[in-house]
Amino acid sequence: MLNRFDVRKGVVLVGSSSDIGREILKNLNPAPNANLLCLGRRHYSYPDIEWPYGKMKKIEIELESSESLNDVIFQIESLPEFDLVILAAGYLPNELQDENLVEVRRALRINGESIILLLSAFAKRLSHLGGGKVLLISSVAATRPRIRNFTYGASKSAADFFAIGLASRYRSTGVDIKIIRPGFVFTKMTTDFKPAPFAITVEEVSRLAIKTLRGKRNVTYAPQFLKLVMNILRILPRRIFNRL
Repeated sequence: MLNRFDVRKGVVLVGSSSDIGREILKNLNPAPNANLLCLGRRHYSYPDIEWPYGKMKKIEIELESSESLNDVIFQIESLPEFDLVILAAGYLPNELQDENLVEVRRALRINGESIILLLSAFAKRLSHLGGGKVLLISSVAATRPRIRNFTYGASKSAADFFAIGLASRYRSTGVDIKIIRPGFVFTKMTTDFKPAPFAITVEEVSRLAIKTLRGKRNVTYAPQFLKLVMNILRILPRRIFNRL
């Protein structure tokens, strides 16, 4: 059980089609009657998630739509009990279209605004339920702007920054907010992109995510040595950083 995480009441997965989110589900150790709630896009075809433990419910959500988002946020207070939320939804804009305002708006809406609002709503609900954990799938791109993915980095940075502040606010309530910042991960979302250095698999990210949930550390990099790499890159002069 050292590589699994216990879930007593239930789990909410935001991003039903997320390869990382679905892989994390496989490494959970839910109670026999634990609930599973999946929030995912409409009109998106993906294999059903196997959940042989308790009840499984699906809610359709379009993170770009304020109406859809508001509707789900309204429902959160009346959802079945849960003690783990995995925020794995995300959008990776084409690197060659960063200056396309449609791409910019979509990334900021999905990765930033929507995740921030859901973070806040789920943290509030967990505090009413007596506590629990929230895991945000962030990115190393959130730590410093890069020429090729500054739109993605900016959108991820917004939610990442908010989650750190929210964690401090809710710490005394029993709500534990965790962040994992993967580098390039081989998923269906990154299929059309050139792999970056230190690329890893969803299985590796999942193992580190479970370790993060079980441990005391609030922020984890995947792979872990990226923390040292990013700390060095963060202090490099912009001129040198851009060349790298």
